Order: sequence, then structure tokens, then C-alpha cells
Amino acid sequence: MKAPAEHAQTWRTVLPAVLLTVCPVAFGHHSGSIFDQSTVVAIEGTIVEFNWSNPHVYIHVSSTSVTGELRQWEIETDATPILTRSGWSATSLQPGDQVVVRAYPDRNQERAHGRLISLATGEGALLTPRVSFDSRPSESATGEAAADISVLWSTPLATNQHLWRLRATTRSLTPKALAAQEAYDVTRDSPAGKCIAYPTPTFLGVPYLNQITLAEDRVTIRGELFESE
Repeated sequence: MKAPAEHAQTWRTVLPAVLLTVCPVAFGHHSGSIFDQSTVVAIEGTIVEFNWSNPHVYIHVSSTSVTGELRQWEIETDATPILTRSGWSATSLQPGDQVVVRAYPDRNQERAHGRLISLATGEGALLTPRVSFDSRPSESATGEAAADISVLWSTPLATNQHLWRLRATTRSLTPKALAAQEAYDVTRDSPAGKCIAYPTPTFLGVPYLNQITLAEDRVTIRGELFESE
């Protein structure tokens, strides 16, 4: 499936041989690992700051608890191109706006920090991240054939054959590998846990837009997940 190229924000250049390499990859990012996704918190308050930036947009909300304690929450969500494709803009929120936020809280309960699920404004608008990931290829898109790889590619998160699911169902690990996997900490051991862009070939397996451009001596992949070259 292809989508407008202007939404892709990241450049990464690789050799053709690397592009065609197929090997196991480990996925992880701090935005999915430090939050308790079994718990949802509701925060009613006022926008203090809306930081429209990459690789994460941050929403700061001042809220008063039932005990009268004033607390400022830092709500993390996706990068600007991802939110743009989901209907957001740099002016979606303004300081002083009244909102109700639903979020996954940080596992560290001392932090007023969460990952956005949805945000309702006082005007009745409902903003959610990653809406574009829920889309499925149209019949025309699935029947479209590319002459070469030099096009814009999208991997829908809803696709059952997505690499993130395949890695958990098709591989067989040795006891030593299982022990290493158990000891692995995404936030400590993975560059992506520190918002550093994935290398190839992992870069091609994440569910974001990736534009591939061919030159005589190199292949350039432009993706929207991270703001990096």
C-alpha cells in the first residue's frame, strides 16, 4: 500500500546488499515498555503546553486530584508525521484548553507520566493517535504492482502477517537464546529504548511509511518514525 510521500520524515541510507538482507530482529521501544498497559488513568485538566516535536509529541496537562493536590502530567504520544496522518496538527491544542485524557500510566507511580490513548476537548473533539494504523489496504491498492522497490511503502499494523507477530510465532530459540531474551531490557539494552532510530533491516519492518529511492551507488530509505539521518 502506498501513501503521500510528504508525510515521511526520516532519512536512512544503506547499501543495496544490506537492504536485501533478511535476519531476525528484536523490536522494542520505551514508549511501549515503561508504561503499564493493563491500567488506564483518566485525567481531567487544563493544557499547560503542547510540544509538537519529534520523535515524540508531549502534552502537559495540569490536573487537580480528588484530594485537592495540583499535579502536572506529561503525556507522551507519537511523532508529528504519525499524528498528522491521524488528524492532528501543531494547533490542535492550545494552553488553557480544557481536556479529558485517557492514558497508560508510567510503571513508576511516582511519575505523573503516561502514554496517550485518547484526548477529548471541551469543544467535543476526540483526538486519538495512530488512527492511520487501523486502515486496511483497499482493493485497488492490494492489486497494484510496483515496477521496482523505488516507491513509498506502508505496512499496516493490523496485518496478521506483520513481522512483529511473526517473530513470536515462527522462530525456535535455544536454551541459551531464551536466557538472553529473558535478561534483555529494552530501556537499557536497545538503542530504540532511548529514541535512537532502528538500523536496517529492522527499520523496514516497523509499521510506518518508508519511501525507497534508488541511485547508482546507494539505496535511500526515508521513514517517518524517527527524525534522524
